[in-house]
Amino acid sequence: MAMDTTDLTGAAEGERFAAIVEHSEDAIISVSLKGQVTSWNYGATKLFGYEAEEILGDSVTRIIPADRHSEEDAILKRISAGEIISHFETRRLRRDGVALDISLTVSPIKSPAGEVIGASKIARDITPRKRAEAARQKLIDCSRLVGRPFLDAVVEALAEALDVRWVLLCDVHPDNPARARVISAWSDGRPQDYFEYDLKGTPCANVLGNELCFYPANVAALFPEDILLAEMGVHSYLGVPLRGYDGGILGLLAVLGDKPIDALLQPEQTLAG
Repeated sequence: MAMDTTDLTGAAEGERFAAIVEHSEDAIISVSLKGQVTSWNYGATKLFGYEAEEILGDSVTRIIPADRHSEEDAILKRISAGEIISHFETRRLRRDGVALDISLTVSPIKSPAGEVIGASKIARDITPRKRAEAARQKLIDCSRLVGRPFLDAVVEALAEALDVRWVLLCDVHPDNPARARVISAWSDGRPQDYFEYDLKGTPCANVLGNELCFYPANVAALFPEDILLAEMGVHSYLGVPLRGYDGGILGLLAVLGDKPIDALLQPEQTLAG
């Protein structure tokens, strides 16, 4: 007797697809046409911070800034009409209240009869790209400045682009080559006062020796003589030498983080470029 395996094959494919969605790194969310969350995968938990059981059945506006709620209404209206929305850039909220820049693709979910019954959303975090774009624009704007305002604007833009706590622009002390002078610095969201420090035993000394130095993590342990690293709680370091027209080294630009520097932001290219 022959057995019809069509239904079994379809069920197996459905289970396989569901497993792929559940474990995808992308945030994949389904909502009803009233905006209630009906599915929430691992990628959504990773991106937004909510476990599935915390948000299923709730309104998707929980992750949407208040000033963008009308945007969601417009999206669902378009989906109800059978439209597909691709690579729509907007903002969403993590559980801790931090705003994310995301690229959103939304597709209709249809019943077997072809009726639109909901929306499937794929959200990707583009915050690093948007931050880098804003910083590049700020660097372009910096070109109109001169003197100290120019230097302060550069270190601020780099701190924002690389999402780090400190950026230092230093030169070698003219009367003591064993010391560096910080001529412009940005820390904790504001410019910092001038200060000097000894170069011996620091990663900055290597940079001034004509090296680009990148220590993505545990830099304080690598340079135990550098007391400032430990006192500041520095975890990661990137430094590039600054050269004059004749190729001689005038100083250095250093980026210091209290967490590992995100390699996806291409920090070496950002500074060296």
